[in-house]
Amino acid sequence: MSNILNKLRDKTMIVIAHRLETIKDVDNIFVLSDGKIVEEGKYQDLLDKNGYFDALYKSSK
Repeated sequence: MSNILNKLRDKTMIVIAHRLETIKDVDNIFVLSDGKIVEEGKYQDLLDKNGYFDALYKSSK
């Protein structure tokens, strides 16, 4: 994924990910639940919030 991000550095790309590790290096993450955005931010910031994204992360381990 980081190789793709390097090639498309100045482009907008929408990624739908089921494996959260694949989006570790993206600029911004929008977390959806029931079709609504429930959280938004960078990977580590979302984990630090202990919210929905963090719960998804922990359930995938």
